[in-house]
Amino acid sequence: MPVETDLERQLRVALHGHVAPDGLPDQVLLDSLAGGRSSLRSRRRLAITGAVVAVVVVAGLAVAAVQRDDGTPQPAVPPPSPSPSPSNTEPLTTTAGIWAASLPQGEPASVPYVVGTTVIEPDGRRIRVAGTSAGVIGNTVAGLVLLVETDKGGVPFSSRYVLARATGEVEDLPVSTLTADGAQEAVVSPDGRQFTSGGDILDMTDGSVVGQVPDEAEVLGAWTTAGIVYWVHDGSIFLWSEAAGARPLDGYPGTFESGSDVGTRQCHVVRLTESGEVSPVSDVCIHRLWSVSRSGRWALTEDLHLVDVSTGASRNLSVRPVSNLYTHRKVWWDGDDSLLIPAGDWLVRCSTAEATCERVTGPEKGLALP
Repeated sequence: MPVETDLERQLRVALHGHVAPDGLPDQVLLDSLAGGRSSLRSRRRLAITGAVVAVVVVAGLAVAAVQRDDGTPQPAVPPPSPSPSPSNTEPLTTTAGIWAASLPQGEPASVPYVVGTTVIEPDGRRIRVAGTSAGVIGNTVAGLVLLVETDKGGVPFSSRYVLARATGEVEDLPVSTLTADGAQEAVVSPDGRQFTSGGDILDMTDGSVVGQVPDEAEVLGAWTTAGIVYWVHDGSIFLWSEAAGARPLDGYPGTFESGSDVGTRQCHVVRLTESGEVSPVSDVCIHRLWSVSRSGRWALTEDLHLVDVSTGASRNLSVRPVSNLYTHRKVWWDGDDSLLIPAGDWLVRCSTAEATCERVTGPEKGLALP
């Protein structure tokens, strides 16, 4: 079983001690400091979704007239207005699964995704990977990179990075998952050509080593178009690229979408520059912000509103509020035209132009997007 080292305990304390008012990204606090190996890239934010809504229906009371002692009839008490029958009202909320299942069937996903430990390619091909559980690291020019763990008697026994090629071949990558050999977490370059878990940087076209992440990197946050964001042992945050080297960042920059310089910080959409500056894409504060397109034009909220980032104009993707929508899971954007949303055991595609949705696949357990 992975054991937290003294260094990792120090890193945990340092990260909490140096946290900016915004707070550290949950995948750093929950995933990256979990133990002596890199954890699954499922962004396990503790999502509390939905609320219990009770509808109380009061039946009408039929009260008969009563007699006074003197025999004078007393007017009957009028019954209260009956509440609508549940059969005549729409539910206040719906679950993610019911919402997804009610949508019309659409075309297959145009990007590979994972169901449990099986990779599903856009052409429907299923590539099975040996292991107990798998997390998606990212999509590369060579195929989908996964972190695969194998349990023995319910206890984590081994882990490895795996490349699942679109042609169906599965191969282990020559990269260690031990933090002593690199950093916590692993990332894919914006163009999908390179991959690293800290330490060596692999060229995914031929598997050769083409670079090295700075030795001081303890936790990798994201590989943006501006460079790799990483944490060091004292909680300081740096931005590194081969061209510009390492530059210190002034506090927590935000959580960035895969391969983009656009990310989220509290209720704002922000952009990270190559100089390490973080600036808001617009002044709009988006309540319950979940994900943003790579260009920064569209944002998705946790209550399924599609928001124009520049204006704040919002459209609802569901007629009724949706519960059990686990927003720690990744959303995948097809440019600015559409997005794939994990909804329970279903994948749902929504158009940004029309704000309409269709189901892509499901129900299948353990869905994960790159």
